Amino acid sequence: VHLRKAGWIVRSGINFGADFLVYEDSPTKCHSSYCVHVVVESADTSSMTWQSVCGYTRLAGQVQKGVLLCVVGPLSTGFISLDQALQVPVHDVVLRRWKAR
Repeated sequence: VHLRKAGWIVRSGINFGADFLVYEDSPTKCHSSYCVHVVVESADTSSMTWQSVCGYTRLAGQVQKGVLLCVVGPLSTGFISLDQALQVPVHDVVLRRWKAR
């Protein structure tokens, strides 16, 4: 929902080792711009390591895409309603791999 509200067309990213791919226009008209990885923020655990960040950027660089991290949370424990889920803060972080010239 967050990415669609931002104007992206969202598709599965499983072929590229990502949660989602996002397109600026129809997937039949253009290539995806970013591989999206969802990171859930919580007080006691982290789903992100430096090794995973390096892997994300390396793979995305090989397929000419950027990496978009969607940091979600923090989430409360237990079940939440759809209305509550839509109120959870989401922050986007774009990663680019630095290339020496």
